[in-house]
Amino acid sequence: MTTKAPRGQGDSTTMAIDSPLRIPDRPDPVEPDTSCWDGPDPARRPVPGLGPRLAEQVRAVAGALDQLPRVFDQLGQGQLTDLVSVLLGVQERAGQVATLATANACERGVVDASDAANTTGWVRARAQAAGTSIEPSAASTVSVVAEACRDRRNHVIAAAVRDGSCTLATARTALRQTAKVAEVLPTAAREDIQAWFLQLDPALGSRGVTELTRRIIANYAADKLSGEDAHLEKVESLTWRTLPTGMIRLIADLCPANAAILKQAVNALSAPHPAQTKDTSTTETTGGRATSQESDPTGATDPVSVINFL
Repeated sequence: MTTKAPRGQGDSTTMAIDSPLRIPDRPDPVEPDTSCWDGPDPARRPVPGLGPRLAEQVRAVAGALDQLPRVFDQLGQGQLTDLVSVLLGVQERAGQVATLATANACERGVVDASDAANTTGWVRARAQAAGTSIEPSAASTVSVVAEACRDRRNHVIAAAVRDGSCTLATARTALRQTAKVAEVLPTAAREDIQAWFLQLDPALGSRGVTELTRRIIANYAADKLSGEDAHLEKVESLTWRTLPTGMIRLIADLCPANAAILKQAVNALSAPHPAQTKDTSTTETTGGRATSQESDPTGATDPVSVINFL
């Protein structure tokens, strides 16, 4: 089995946290998708009867995986190294193919005819039927990307998943961020935006997503980054969840103005020894809401103000 290297992934590099991010340049205009199996060219259609034979081969591979742990000692160092590479490739590719199969099941009414409440529930039920389990977030990703692949407007993402040139996490990020960018740039081509996000290296994480989003907006309308904070606020988001350790993880997508407020407050309050000053508080009413602020020689913003703008 051969798959294409995920977009944006090459040799691993180590970068400092504050080092410049390697954000991909604008991709070439997207051409119409004609690689679907039901395309206009009959030569692209698979050989009749190939599907059942391939499905049987996949079951045989699954059986071989169960036997492999008992024979690792029979493999040389090079063989073991190659095996791990193949297994990791199979793991990622299996998720992509399972997503496409889920999309096909949705299209044919298989999911609707089942007892599952939704596509995510159907995916989790399939995992249970196989004697395994799947993380809720992973099942949700499969479901979201599968549903998106059914929409012809997402043919760029569907083609990337089908070719194995993007991870499922990257595909879901492209879907989510394209919707946000479309709110700000309604005239931008959806396919071009999706293709741009699909090139992003997953190793860059949320910081890379944020920087690429800003670059896309700046490419189409640079004035929107500084002149339309009020419009950007419509697509702001703040999420948090409790980690197994009991700590809270916050994830926020903020417009530049509100992000500056938050960074100013966090930077001041995270100082090793914050200055102790006499409280001189004032109250300001904005939009019918009272906001209490305390004077601080460091110029820090009161945490109450940070919470209020959210």
